[in-house]
Amino acid sequence: MAGPVRENVTLWGGAKKAVTEARAVEGRAKTDFETSHERFERTMERIYGRLLEKYGKKKAERFFPRRRRGGEPEPDDGAGGGGTPS
Repeated sequence: MAGPVRENVTLWGGAKKAVTEARAVEGRAKTDFETSHERFERTMERIYGRLLEKYGKKKAERFFPRRRRGGEPEPDDGAGGGGTPS
């Protein structure tokens, strides 16, 4: 009986170590994601600011279509929602 118990305790220790390592990796990935998301938002804000300066609000907003409730952009109405404004 002691043999199987000892074996299971050893296996438990290995599993506990693996879970601890996986949680550490998950934590680093979460931090990396949050950092990259923040950088992306700052970059988009800078781009929008430059578009505002150069083209004004109406034309600048064409580059950033409004979102529907589900998170999908509204379909292009053919008004030129991208590229270089004229």
